[in-house]
Amino acid sequence: MLPSDLDFLEALQTDSFEKASAATASSYPPERRMGAGAVAAYLDLRRYLIVSTVRPSGSPHAALSAFVFAGECFWLPTMEGTARARNLASTPYASIVVADGDGADHKAVLAEGRTELVARPEPAAVDAWNARDGRLPEWASRWIELRPEKLFSYDAGLPEPIQNETPETLVGRRCDECGDTFTVHPGDAARCPSCGSDATGVASEPFL
Repeated sequence: MLPSDLDFLEALQTDSFEKASAATASSYPPERRMGAGAVAAYLDLRRYLIVSTVRPSGSPHAALSAFVFAGECFWLPTMEGTARARNLASTPYASIVVADGDGADHKAVLAEGRTELVARPEPAAVDAWNARDGRLPEWASRWIELRPEKLFSYDAGLPEPIQNETPETLVGRRCDECGDTFTVHPGDAARCPSCGSDATGVASEPFL
């Protein structure tokens, strides 16, 4: 993968996470995103993805497809007349998911963006495909060029995100017998540590 692709992936993923909703950030914690180099290596390793498009009726369509990532785009081979090609002709936008593994081995890259149907991929994509498979598929009469506008990655094997701890809550008490003040946890017995009396009240004034 070209250095410019790494720069593109880094900038795009950073922007995507910065603009993500709270729901997305909770599902894909930024602390568990892969770096640009790891994303590139993962995309180079995987051969297939799921591509989702929208039919003219508005219903969704998902399909398995081979792919390569090169020149800041995902490249997917297809044929004239396929469902995905017809869908993209009317709504040139798609989302993709590259994923594998379960539990601590689970990894995923999700992206979406505008598409264009072209007769042949750009030279960088041709080189990437040939380096992996030897030659372009002869049956591919069209190629889907998807330039991602959002991209998220996830690696379950990365360290567990650190949750913000809630500060410990204490309640101030004042002894009715000796006047000393002390603190207790909510729900704990409010017995004075100085004289042992359990005749205490809430101490609202500052402690001295």
